Amino acid sequence: MMYSGALSLTLATTLANAAAIIPRATATSLTTPSSVAVLNNPIARPCMAPGVVCLKQHAANLPYPFHRAAPDGRNIPTYGDTEVPADASWKNVSTADFIVFDESRAADVLGDSPSVDFVLSVDANHIHEGPVFVPTQNRIYFSELSTNLPQFTIDLNQDPPSLSYFTADPPIYIPNGGFYHNSTVYFSVAGSNTSIPGLGQQRPGIVTLDPATNKSTTLLNNYYGLTFTDCDDLIVDPGTGFIWFTAPYYSWWLELADIPPQTKSGTYRFDPTTGSTVIANDEMLSPNGIALSPDRRHMYISDSAASGLSAPISPDVPSPGGAGILYNVTGTRAIYKFDLVDDGRAIINKRPIYYDVIGSVPDGLKVARNGYVVTATGNGLSVMDEYGDMIVRVQTNFTVNNFVWTDANEYREVWMVGMGGVARLKWGLQGTTLPPSRASYKVKGDTIVKQTLTRPRSMSPWAIIEVYCDLHFLGYDWILEGSQLNQTDHDVIWKINVSIGVTTENRIEEKDALLSSLDLKDLSLRVGEEQKDFSEREIGAIASERRSVTVKAHSNIFHYQKRCNFLSRLWPFVYADDRLWVAALPGTTKPSTADTAFSVMADEFLVVPDKLVGEGKVTTVEAAKVLRMGNFPLRPGPPSLEDERIMSEVKLLRATGYSVSPS
Repeated sequence: MMYSGALSLTLATTLANAAAIIPRATATSLTTPSSVAVLNNPIARPCMAPGVVCLKQHAANLPYPFHRAAPDGRNIPTYGDTEVPADASWKNVSTADFIVFDESRAADVLGDSPSVDFVLSVDANHIHEGPVFVPTQNRIYFSELSTNLPQFTIDLNQDPPSLSYFTADPPIYIPNGGFYHNSTVYFSVAGSNTSIPGLGQQRPGIVTLDPATNKSTTLLNNYYGLTFTDCDDLIVDPGTGFIWFTAPYYSWWLELADIPPQTKSGTYRFDPTTGSTVIANDEMLSPNGIALSPDRRHMYISDSAASGLSAPISPDVPSPGGAGILYNVTGTRAIYKFDLVDDGRAIINKRPIYYDVIGSVPDGLKVARNGYVVTATGNGLSVMDEYGDMIVRVQTNFTVNNFVWTDANEYREVWMVGMGGVARLKWGLQGTTLPPSRASYKVKGDTIVKQTLTRPRSMSPWAIIEVYCDLHFLGYDWILEGSQLNQTDHDVIWKINVSIGVTTENRIEEKDALLSSLDLKDLSLRVGEEQKDFSEREIGAIASERRSVTVKAHSNIFHYQKRCNFLSRLWPFVYADDRLWVAALPGTTKPSTADTAFSVMADEFLVVPDKLVGEGKVTTVEAAKVLRMGNFPLRPGPPSLEDERIMSEVKLLRATGYSVSPS
C-alpha cells in the first residue's frame, strides 16, 4: 500500500495534490544540447530512445548551486524538481519517461523501443492496489482501497483494453495485495468491517479467488483469536506453498478498519495446508511490499514507516485528522534484503539495499527474471540490482501504488495502477512467474507417483541410483532419502532417489545430474532390450534387478563439478501448474568425458490429460499412448493442444524458463 505521489500530513492535502494528473511532456519536447545553453559536459542528456535521459555517473556531482526542497508537510518534491540552474540539461529529467543511471545495464532493461502510456483513468482520491494478471483470461484484477465493494478488471483481449467492475462471491472487502499461483488468485485483505452487504463480518487475512467461477474462499482471518493489524501485500513461495504477507497499520490510519490494531506490525508466514501462522520478522513498523527472488534464495520487503510513523494507535484516539496518514521525512522508507533459510521457513540477515528518496515510500515490490528489484514509488517505478544500485527510473503522471507483468511479448509488459490512473509500460525487462509448486512424479514399477521435492544440505557420493527402461525423471530439485560414507568398496549406502537435472535456465548449475556426485568407471547396463553405457572412474560394483540399478562407488569425495551424460534419450516428467508434462530431452551419442557438463533444456513439452492423472498417478504405458509416442522406448509426437488452458500453461512454462515447443 503506498500513500502518496504528493504525500502530506493529512489525507485531505494528500488527495488534493494527488488528484491533479500532471501533464506529461512528449518525447519530442526533450531539450537537446544544441538548442539551449548547457555545460560542455551536461549532467543529463537525451539517449538511447525517445523519452530517455541518461545521467552522468548517477548525477553524483551536481554543479553548484543546486537545491531540492525537503518535504514541507504538503508535498514531496520529485527528483526532477531538483533545481540545477548551472546546467540547463537538467530540465530533461523532469520531462523524461525514463531516467537512466547505469547506461550499460539500462539497455537490456529498456529494450529497443521503451514506452509509457496512460491508458485508463480511475479515482484519484483513492489508492489502487494488488494488480494480478490471470493468463487464462488475459485479464488484470486490481482493487480500490475504499468502502466500495466492487473491484476492477482490465480486459486485455479488447483493443483498447476495457475497464469493468467485478464483485467476488462472497464479496472481498478491500483486498490490498494480490498474487496468482496455480490458477488461483490470492488476496491479502486489509479491510475490517462487521456490516458488509452479502458478507456480514470480515477481518484482515488471506482470501482466494477462483477467476473461473468468481468464488472466494477465506483461508486466514485471525492470529490466535486476535485481529491482524492489516494484511497489506503477499506472495506465494512456489517451492513450499507457504504464503508470506506483511501486516502494517495502514487500514486503521485510513479508517478502513472498524477495530484498532490488536497485534504488532510484522511479516508472517502462513501454511495453507496446516493453517499454521508464524511471525517471520517484527522489526519493521510498516512492512509493505514483499517479493521473492527467482532462485528462492532471497526475500525483499519494503518498510514505508515514513508514511505513518507518527500516527497514534489507540482505541481512544481516532485516525489523525479524519482518515489520514502522517508523514515523517526522517522515517524509514527503505527496501530490505533477507536470506531465505531453514527449508524456506525463515528469513535472516536483514540488510538495507535501497533508501527511497527518488519517490516517496517504496510500495509495490517485485523481482524481475534476471534478479533486478523493481518498486513502485511516487510517480513511477525504480529499478535496481539486487544490491540496490539504481539502474532506471520510470516516470508517469500519477502516484503509482503497485504494478504487475503480463505475458505480452514474453513478459515484457508492465501495468501500473495508482491514484488517478492505469498506465502500460513496454520495455525489455522480463518479469517472472515463479516455478509452480515443487511437486514431481517418481517412478515405482510402472506407476508414476506424485511426491514433494526437497533439496538436501549435502549429498554423499555413495548412492543407489534407480534407472528405468523407459524414462529418467528430471525435476526442480534433488530427493535425498538417506546417505552415509562408505566403509569398503562394496558397501551399499542408503537409498537415494534423485531427480537428475534441471529444467529452468536460471538454476542449471545448482541442480545438475546426480551423476555429478559419482566418479563412474566402465559402467554398462542392459535393461530389457536397451543398452545404457556410462564411462567415468571409480565404480566399485553394480547390480540390477528388474528396472532398478544399484551402483556401488568407492570415492569419499563429492565431485560437484563432475558431469556425465546418458547415451539414451531422456524422457523426464514435470508436474507444473497442476498438470503432468513430459519433456523430450536430447541425450548424447556416446558417454561424455569427465569435464562435460550435464545440462539439458527441455526442447519439447507435451501435456498429459487430466483424466490420466486421476488420483495423483498415471502409468507410463498410458502416457505413451496418449502422447502418441508408441511403445517403449518413448518417441516424440505432437501434443494435443485443444483448449485455451493448455496454451496458457505453455505460456506459463515459457515464462518460467522452459523452452517449450507446442507443435
